[in-house]
Amino acid sequence: MVKINIAYFITGHGFGHGTRSAAVIEQLVQLDPLIDLHIYTDLPAFLLRQSISHPFELHVGPVDFGLVQHSAVSVNIDQSIKQLEDRFESLMRDHEKIALELKKNQINAVVSDISPLGILAAQAANIPSFLVSNFTWDWIYQGLAVLDRRFISWADRFGQIYEDCDFRFECTPHCNTVAPDSLLVGPVARQTRVSPAEIRRQLGVQANQKLVFLTLGGWVGHPLVVAPSDDFFVVAAGQTDQEVPGENRLQIPWESRFFHPDLVQAADLLICKLGYSTVAEAYLGGTAVLYLARHDFPESPKLAAFVEGQMLASEVTEEQLTSGHWVQLYRTLSQPHSLETIPVAGARQIADTIIKTLQ
Repeated sequence: MVKINIAYFITGHGFGHGTRSAAVIEQLVQLDPLIDLHIYTDLPAFLLRQSISHPFELHVGPVDFGLVQHSAVSVNIDQSIKQLEDRFESLMRDHEKIALELKKNQINAVVSDISPLGILAAQAANIPSFLVSNFTWDWIYQGLAVLDRRFISWADRFGQIYEDCDFRFECTPHCNTVAPDSLLVGPVARQTRVSPAEIRRQLGVQANQKLVFLTLGGWVGHPLVVAPSDDFFVVAAGQTDQEVPGENRLQIPWESRFFHPDLVQAADLLICKLGYSTVAEAYLGGTAVLYLARHDFPESPKLAAFVEGQMLASEVTEEQLTSGHWVQLYRTLSQPHSLETIPVAGARQIADTIIKTLQ
């Protein structure tokens, strides 16, 4: 049997790419516990270590460009263009150096969660590359070109890099048009570890209370941190460095004693910004969703169509959060009229294909 050594390149544009990658890695390890794993990313180490049970060597540094954001729900167009202009050439030159590292560590495959650097390094090292995505940056930049035409040339440059990957997985719900040589897989989400009943017990949620989990990425100072009545218990993530309890509420840091997918599955309601991994984990858990849309981000309408078509979900505005009208919105949610049967084992599908290809 071939000894499999994998280098996994993960864009730092949002925690969701890291958690999706962790879901795939956990399945890879189940199929082959002897995998040697190297991870290239500038995501926080704690995010990976709390989600990945297998030992790995972490190579810290940027592997992507992404976008600069005003907030968790707003893109800074000018700064995004400036970042591309300032960093593209220097970061792309790094691929030759990284290719030498891959050869030194006897890496025999690269998996990239939309990182162009990983694909270029795999080419230079003459090893296969696997692309895992629900969107790629060329698709995002094409969408943003309606706001600033400077994105057109960047879309072309990134598109050429992605075309050179050897294997491509499109994760449901996907944004890109699925190419004939791509494999469309189900939603990719981390598996839960603790039962909803145990999570509610640890939180101190009463049997008659609705558990609301609020996770809004980088939006600091979001309004919903207090339960509007004794009917609700609110857990708000990412606003503090330590747990802050209150009446019918708990604020928790990103690095907490609770595993994010466990909170999502235990919740009666998830209030979130639209992001792939949050949507996939809510879909897996069957959790109702109120979402803040990112109207200047091309992925957002695709994810919104999925959650409203396949889940108990509705958009919520900042004003509705501030005023407390989200409660009425939650109570009037209704199931979509026609639900598709969508397999939820996307991570396993990806892992199976990678292992079979390399053996």
